[in-house]
Amino acid sequence: MILLWFVLSADTSFAIRKGGTFHFIAPYGICIDTLDPGATTNDKDLSVIMNIHRGLYGWDAEKNEVRLEIAESVKVSDDGRTYTFTLRDVKFSNGKQMTADDVLFTYNRMADPANGFPTSYWLESIVGGKDVIEGKAKTISGVKKIDSKTVSITFKNAVDASYKLWRSNFSIQPETTEPKEHYSQNPVGLGPFMLEKWVKGSKLILKRNPYYYRPGKPYLDELVIFIMPDSATRDMAFEADELDANILFSSQYAKLQKNPELKKYSMEVPEMFTRGIRYNPNLTLADGRKPLADKRVRQAINYSINYDAYIKKYSKNKAYPCVGFLAPSTPGFNPDGFRYEYNPTKAKQLMREAGYEDGFPLTIEGGDTEFAGTPAVTPLLPF
Repeated sequence: MILLWFVLSADTSFAIRKGGTFHFIAPYGICIDTLDPGATTNDKDLSVIMNIHRGLYGWDAEKNEVRLEIAESVKVSDDGRTYTFTLRDVKFSNGKQMTADDVLFTYNRMADPANGFPTSYWLESIVGGKDVIEGKAKTISGVKKIDSKTVSITFKNAVDASYKLWRSNFSIQPETTEPKEHYSQNPVGLGPFMLEKWVKGSKLILKRNPYYYRPGKPYLDELVIFIMPDSATRDMAFEADELDANILFSSQYAKLQKNPELKKYSMEVPEMFTRGIRYNPNLTLADGRKPLADKRVRQAINYSINYDAYIKKYSKNKAYPCVGFLAPSTPGFNPDGFRYEYNPTKAKQLMREAGYEDGFPLTIEGGDTEFAGTPAVTPLLPF
């Protein structure tokens, strides 16, 4: 869970007002690497990309559900595998009319092995997607142009395409022969804003997209996003009125609770993700053994972590213990799934059985982000 602090005037009415500049932050890293949707899975990049780009589906924040975005309508085949989209009459931020060719171009470019995008594997569920990723084909056979305003996408199995395609990574980009770097540094999208200026490592300035397809939106003239990974720096900037909103993580939650004025203008926003430990089974010790390849060692680590204490002390009770890999707010979550208990005795027993009674050397590397870097891992280290 994260919290947002907002600066509000004495007039607390929320009538629609057009114009102005909103100053916000990208808190998840020291820089923005790319504005190319398919080229990144990093939240810090996507926090900017989502303001510039749009795809067939998007997220409806008011209804808390996926909705059609640049697609006007969709028909699903009886077997649940083929989705036929009728596209909206929309233009990119450079004034170019969007057509079905742009959709095909975007998906084929995302799968092209020459680009090496980390998101390409998401297209393996589409018929012919894996062939392109492996260099066996140039285009995805399951993505077809019916006419200039109609596209069909056929999946290998019956799926809910909305949950497959709603990510910002699937945003549609205009067909062009520009090199890959062009999309990263000079994005052209269908979102409410367009890039005006990018000061690397410092800030990005976005201005209203005059061709945005939702009437009257966006309300803002400009959105300024500062790169501020350090929470203390963000707090000082917010208190100095340099930011219109600030993001708080669990480490700052206690401060919020002690300040009634700040608490009054805060909003809790649940985040839908699962924080977990990924093991490298190929980790090899000097004697040739591979401890993390042994299931008992991985289980021992899980039994040695006091998750309840971690949630209470580190997350300030703003998290839930894992029961499976899905978050509680995720469709398909099973509340009765298996959960590891805190059981150091059982952990030691498993380590003895695996032949590691005295333990083994392990190096843990991580970044400095509060929610997923070393600050989040350090409280687990007693294992």
